[in-house]
Amino acid sequence: MGRSRISLVLVACGVLVAGRATLAYAWQPGPVVQPAGEPSAEGQPSSDPNADVKALINSPEARSVAAFRCSSLQKPDCPLNEVTSNTLTAHFDDTLLTGQGAATALIAELEKLLNTSYKSDALWPVGIDYAIVHLVQFSEDGSSNRGRWLLFRRLKGKVTASMGTRIMGSKRVAIVFIHLGQKFTKSVAEEEVAARYANVEYRAIAKPKLPINVQRLLGLLKLATRTQAAEDTTAAILGFGVYDGLPVPCDLTVFGAHVGPIPVGFGNPITYDNEGKYFWDASVAVPINKITLLDYDETDGTFTPKVINKQSIYGCIDIYPFPVDIKEGTQRWFVPRAMVGIGMTGRPGENFLLAGAFGIKEFQVFIGSAFANQRVLKPGADPANGANYTQRYASRLAYGINVPVLAALKKLGGSD
Repeated sequence: MGRSRISLVLVACGVLVAGRATLAYAWQPGPVVQPAGEPSAEGQPSSDPNADVKALINSPEARSVAAFRCSSLQKPDCPLNEVTSNTLTAHFDDTLLTGQGAATALIAELEKLLNTSYKSDALWPVGIDYAIVHLVQFSEDGSSNRGRWLLFRRLKGKVTASMGTRIMGSKRVAIVFIHLGQKFTKSVAEEEVAARYANVEYRAIAKPKLPINVQRLLGLLKLATRTQAAEDTTAAILGFGVYDGLPVPCDLTVFGAHVGPIPVGFGNPITYDNEGKYFWDASVAVPINKITLLDYDETDGTFTPKVINKQSIYGCIDIYPFPVDIKEGTQRWFVPRAMVGIGMTGRPGENFLLAGAFGIKEFQVFIGSAFANQRVLKPGADPANGANYTQRYASRLAYGINVPVLAALKKLGGSD
């Protein structure tokens, strides 16, 4: 066996072992929660308006993270004072940035609040990269509320805010909730706050999942075989906590609710995609020798082959020189990378590819050497005698389009 084939086998084995290890971790059995509106055990649809909240609260995987800590009535102890709550109320609907690219009054006030502490407990402890903030504003009569989920990130000493749901592989996340305009009886407001928020919790459910590159590797296998009367006063409420030991990667669902016989949620839950960067990804190399064989997909804004012939393509592992985000951003397109591919038909190892890939989002190309195992007659030997033949790899120049796994499945009529 030649060095090239040995290298290919070692790489493939390493990737498959890593994939199996991840599968064993991510596929741990967990409880199944029936979603609201789905048929019950008796086959009847659920009519319980609180079914969604109950399902989340009753999930054995739900972990209590943030609880009520103080209100603006507790002067001067609570960092969420009257000035801060008034600013947040007045600027509740602000965008995140001004026209000049600076933080708006809403984001500046939240960032200032996140840098405070209550009874020596930091709202956003040092060393935690992300803080999830749920900002809720109640109507004057308290019968309804509206909320905003915001994600704050510390990176190289700079804090940024977004409404995105992507967390870059963090094992610790701070969760902070701020409720504005809650109405209480003026004479007993502090007692009412304590009683009303005694059972309020913000919980999180972390669902481990397969890394995206392993999902794409499995896609290659799929290709190969075929988610009040008294005088009132208002107060702003502050609660916070930290989720430690997050599995990476995972889908992190965060929600707030008043826990009790009839649980009441505060707005809609939100799910964050917590996944970091990787050294490798999976793709399909499709040899192309004519530009007329390409088709432009207006939906994805990319060039793909008009027809994919499974007899000539290679399932590839793309190896980056450093970890990159293979789900978002542009770096994954621009960074040149090495490719090791195996023919999608025939016996394993009969055909393989060693190449490099590069390009832009719209057009990813590869160039390298394709190796094929051939039966060659020994010099001067009798061709009629099968024992006079030997197996040998022959190489040739190969180039074409590097296609995402799901795009290849789509061309071949597969499902993801």
